[in-house]
Formats: sequence, structure tokens, C-alpha cells
Amino acid sequence: DVIFAQFEMAIATIEYAVEAGLPVAVLCHGPYGYTEVAEAGLAAAVDLFVFNSTFLQNLANRNVHHVVVCPVVDFERVRAPEGLKRRYVTLVNLFSNKGPHVFYQLARVFSDRPFLGVEGAYGEQERQDLPNVELRPNTPDMGRVYGQTRVLLLPSAEESFGMVAVEAQSGGVPVVASDLPSLRESLGDGALFVGREDIAGWVEALRRLDDPDFYNEMSARARANAKRYRADQDVAVLEAVLEAMVRRYRWRTRPSLQALRTEREERARRIREIFQRASGRDPAFTELQALLDGTHSLRELETVIPGLGG
Repeated sequence: DVIFAQFEMAIATIEYAVEAGLPVAVLCHGPYGYTEVAEAGLAAAVDLFVFNSTFLQNLANRNVHHVVVCPVVDFERVRAPEGLKRRYVTLVNLFSNKGPHVFYQLARVFSDRPFLGVEGAYGEQERQDLPNVELRPNTPDMGRVYGQTRVLLLPSAEESFGMVAVEAQSGGVPVVASDLPSLRESLGDGALFVGREDIAGWVEALRRLDDPDFYNEMSARARANAKRYRADQDVAVLEAVLEAMVRRYRWRTRPSLQALRTEREERARRIREIFQRASGRDPAFTELQALLDGTHSLRELETVIPGLGG
């Protein structure tokens, strides 16, 4: 009835759906989930984009059919066993994007504290041999990890949601995270936010959590934030939107792949022409992509482009 596409197979799947005459929904787990489809000229062929956060949805062309559905957080799977002692400052996934350099710098500053690094399921893992750092292989038993964690670090360069942090919050683990819009959205007031490269800020955040009263306050905030996520509600929303998508598909006139490519090529040609006429230059790559995938008609672009200036 419906084909779902995601990650590196999205473009090939969309092309197949168009040729087979089936509706297609694209699951977007990161910015490239939408932009790669748009840059291939296939955004108009997608019947529904499913974004995992409002942050991602805001990066996309508002003219596409979309819904925001948070990832399903399986709180039972990550529930901590009884009797574990919370003592570690923990980082999950030692891939460079996740900020292991911040983790190891903090371990050197707080040499009297135990740190725990859990290897991730993807990316090259950065391992350093420090006396107060325990490294563990990738594990499905995250409940035990969270049950031994006093503070979770999330010094990521980019995130679309931050699943690990929400999982930790469900057990009352305070989180210190990179100050990213996506993480402020998902973690709410149940986390402390610091600029990724602001090592002094990370040190100060950990020291603030040494205060028992403040720690307990942040632990309670973490639990409260995690309770916002209800899989049954998200499933109901997605089900309703998919039903509407299928009904809409019955009367939708779907362009062929060739028509989509021809239309995009013509729009690109006209945008370059307007730029040359308005400012004597070709559009930059980012300008061209934004205008190609934007909602302005070509007539409106005649007014918009001259206003872009330099």
C-alpha cells in the first residue's frame, strides 16, 4: 500500500515508487534525509516526509506534505536493574561527531572521578588509555549503562533528536549536552546546555551537579521531560496522516520522473537567467538549491532575486 524510504536508499526507492505507481513516504532522521531528495529533484514525488523533530522539519521546504513524529523511545528496554550504583560520567559512542575529545579532556580535568565510554554501533571509535576511564564495547544492555551513570554527556557536533539522552533522562540521569536547537527541543529543561568547544563550560556544568540539591532537581527535570514522549500518541498521529496520504494519493496527479527532472532543469535555468539579469552573476550553490526547492513561483522570483543583493 505504501513504500517507506530512508537513508542512502531513499532516492532509488522514490524512483521505484513513481514507476510502480505506489505512494512513498520518506523517513528523515537527519538534515540529509530531505536535502538529498530535494537536490535530486524528487521532493515533489514524495507523498509524505516524516521528520523526527521540528528542527528537521524547519530545514525543509514547507510546501511538501509532512508530519513530525518523534522516534519511539522504548523505556522498558532501557530501564536500569535494581541495585546499581550511579558513579560514572558517561559518553555513549566514541565516534568523532559525538565529541569524544570533550569526554577525554574532562576525564583529565576530573582525574579523581570515574568516566565510562561505551562504543557506538557506527563510525570509527576514538579510544584513549586513561587511568580513570573505562571503555566498554557496544552493548544492547543500555539499562545497565544508564543505571551506573551519574551524568550523561552529549557533546555532539549535530543531532536531530538525541535518543541516548532521552533514554538516560527516563531513569533520572541528568544530561549535559551541546547547545543545539535540536537538543533543546528534545531535552527541554531536563538538561544543561554548553557550547561544544567550551571546555570551561562543561567543567562548570559538572561542578554544578556536585551540589546534591541541584543534582536532585536536574534528575527530577530529566524524568519529567522523558515522560513527554508517548509512543501510542505518536503512532496514532502517524496512522492518521498515512490514512489521509493514501486517500489523497487516489486523486493526486503524479508527475513522471522525466517531467520532474525537466521541470527542475527549466526552473534552474530561469533562476540563473534572473540572477544574471538582476546582478550580473550566477547564483551560489546554496542560493540555487534554496530557490530550486522553495515555494516561490518564477514570477515571484523576478522580485525576490534582485532583493538578495550581494
